[in-house]
Amino acid sequence: MTFFFFFFFSAGSKSLLTLKDGQQVLADLVIGADGVHSKASQEVLGYSNKAVGPLAANCCYRFLIPAETLEQDAETRFWNKDCQGWARLMPDNDSKRRLVAYTCRNDTIHNFVAIFYDQHVPPDMREDWQANIPVSEVLDRFADYNPGLLKVIGKAKEAKRWPLLYRPPIPFWHRARLGLVGDAAHPMLPHMGQGGAQGLEDGLVMGIVMHGASSVKDIEARLAIYDKVRRNRASAVQILSNVGMDQAELVAQHLRPYLDSDDIPSDPLQVLRFTYGYNAVDAATKAMKEYDAGFELPPDFFQSEVVGVPPAE
Repeated sequence: MTFFFFFFFSAGSKSLLTLKDGQQVLADLVIGADGVHSKASQEVLGYSNKAVGPLAANCCYRFLIPAETLEQDAETRFWNKDCQGWARLMPDNDSKRRLVAYTCRNDTIHNFVAIFYDQHVPPDMREDWQANIPVSEVLDRFADYNPGLLKVIGKAKEAKRWPLLYRPPIPFWHRARLGLVGDAAHPMLPHMGQGGAQGLEDGLVMGIVMHGASSVKDIEARLAIYDKVRRNRASAVQILSNVGMDQAELVAQHLRPYLDSDDIPSDPLQVLRFTYGYNAVDAATKAMKEYDAGFELPPDFFQSEVVGVPPAE
């Protein structure tokens, strides 16, 4: 079965989906979580949210280097020292280039992201995460970086390149009883590492606001509450994700439709507080109490079994 929207229709007590393979499904609530090339988003908006050129860098390389490989060479083993739990940022903002590196798999492998601007990348190029390129291309692009760092990069066996395409925030996240979550609602560039995190916030808020929903009218009202709680925040993170957390001032004017002036972050610490200091449970619960003064989550709400997720051991 292919779970991509072909047609969505909502009338009466049920919503009807016609899937790509022709199968029809009836539902009280439809959640569109079909990613960056979302069909559900097209159904909500009435148009495709096409990619445009980003506000800063538009391309990146990614590659992995085992820590053991670096340890075997006296000129590169320095990269393994004091790296546990830290991300390294090496920006050259004048040339719109930056390298980010951090360890994975219990510090046994280094993950590198090399971000840059390429004037030859068309704004409508489709994302391709599987475009292999020679490591020499990375070395050429960052040839004026520290020689020791270049020796480290030279240990990579392969690298991948893909364009960074930006989709601006959309004006609403729901229509009738179809709601959007994750990349279908807010596709993000990787600079903030927030794409997955915002999807988790979406799911959490959706689960809270839909708790106890009892009718078609109630579901539609709660989708509007979900939109109100999530859209401005996620849109702000979406815009901030065009740049590194040290470059928030570059997108400040784009944040104004979504944040009060006093809430617009202007330095890395403020960006961190905005990103990680948010309490989605409090925001959703407060909004629901405004809708229904008697709204309460059961004591075991966060211990309840989640469909499709095995219980923690």
